[in-house]
Amino acid sequence: MTDTDLVTKAIAGCKDSFTILWVRHRHFVKMLTRKIVADRAHAEDVVQDVAVILVRKLHTFGHESDFKSWLYRVTYNTALQHLRKAKKQKLYFIEDVEAEFNMPEGSITPKAPEFENGYFVTLQHEIGLIIARSIKQLPNDQRAALSTYIGRDLELDQVARRLKKSVPSIKSLVHRARIEVWIKLHYASVNGVDAVL
Repeated sequence: MTDTDLVTKAIAGCKDSFTILWVRHRHFVKMLTRKIVADRAHAEDVVQDVAVILVRKLHTFGHESDFKSWLYRVTYNTALQHLRKAKKQKLYFIEDVEAEFNMPEGSITPKAPEFENGYFVTLQHEIGLIIARSIKQLPNDQRAALSTYIGRDLELDQVARRLKKSVPSIKSLVHRARIEVWIKLHYASVNGVDAVL
């Protein structure tokens, strides 16, 4: 039975269909959550929250995308909300790194800050290396979308025309690419830069 069939039956009130759907995707939710939330206990809380959200919000699933993509967004957003509430772990997006090191918005290659303190220059250089290496390791379509969008300072519609894809497709590729880069930055913030470089 497909995910779509299970969702339809679960929305209609079939508890067995919901259970099958959750068992089928629970591992995916756990793995994604562990990439975002380093602490195992906090990650388990997020997985439980996702299960509760599925019970309450499954009826909002639109069949225009596949269930796993929708579940990815639910899990990702739930994990981020949990991190914001906990405020115990440092969360880095590319934009946060740019702001922290006074880089122009949208830049991906850090510039040396106006500090004489070598620590800041070294840290900034290491973050730049992590970002550059993370981008190189992205799948080709994500790398092309992110590099064109950020590196050439183009709008999404311009990137879409250049890469001959739809704007929603480019938006999705850029979003997924940023998540992958963020995961590497987050991993480095938790485990040290040497674990990534």
